Amino acid sequence: MPTRKQRRRREKSFRHEWEYVEVDPETGEERTVDPAELHPEKPERKEQKAAPARGKQQQRSGGRARREPPPPSWRRVWKRTAMFAPVFALFIYWTGHSSKHGASVTSVVVSTVVLVAFFAPFSYLVDTMTYRMWAKRAGGATTKAKAKAKHDGAKR
Repeated sequence: MPTRKQRRRREKSFRHEWEYVEVDPETGEERTVDPAELHPEKPERKEQKAAPARGKQQQRSGGRARREPPPPSWRRVWKRTAMFAPVFALFIYWTGHSSKHGASVTSVVVSTVVLVAFFAPFSYLVDTMTYRMWAKRAGGATTKAKAKAKHDGAKR
């Protein structure tokens, strides 16, 4: 809902009659101009070419196709875990309460191992869910489903 100030400004613009004028640069005379002349009608667009395979994605994101997430892999999960493990260790060390200068080294290592044990499978789960959601939106099957279909086709 517009504020009172916004409503007043809008009412003010409707109280006056507006004329579109153009000043002749040579003579300095004003002449009225039809508003339709200021904004000529746009030519009708020709039918657009057939949309590529990723038509829905391109229309939704303004012409850019979304990036395809890679299929989940344990190798990528362990690389990610290796990057986050030192961050976990530093966080545990700084927030430790067992001594004045932080947690002891053994408690930091044990806590980091426990965090990594939860982080790695959870990271793989998130990668799997992300890839399946993308595959569902793209209209294709996941690589496991494709492999299974090929395997079932070979049996027959």
